Amino acid sequence: MKYSVIIPVYNSIEYMSRVFDFIKSQHRQDVEYIFVDDCSKDDSFLRVTEVCNSILSDYSTQILQTSETPGLGTKADLWFQEGGKGCVIGMNAKDNPLFVKKDGGEVDAITAATISSRAFCDAINRAYKAIKYGGNE
Repeated sequence: MKYSVIIPVYNSIEYMSRVFDFIKSQHRQDVEYIFVDDCSKDDSFLRVTEVCNSILSDYSTQILQTSETPGLGTKADLWFQEGGKGCVIGMNAKDNPLFVKKDGGEVDAITAATISSRAFCDAINRAYKAIKYGGNE
């Protein structure tokens, strides 16, 4: 293949027929179409799979689907909700560096992967040190 076209698929079942029509109109053998579904909540993945196995079977297609659960980015606001799990309001890296409870600290992990919460605490601690020491540490 000479070219790869990456097509994001996320809750986009209503738009996919236009994408399929576009692909069918191309008649190119030097292009592969890669559909990437990022945990759609509708039937987008199923629809893409059906079409790629039937109508687009003469085209080079790949279908990738992530199955990862939502992580740090989708839950970061929980650290700033008073009384919520993982709340950091009122904590001060000056007085006590932030660490997750599994590491002996006071911050609850807000995702299943403690590493995300560790990364957040580390970022807070580094930011404090950068401000305190003018970026010299």
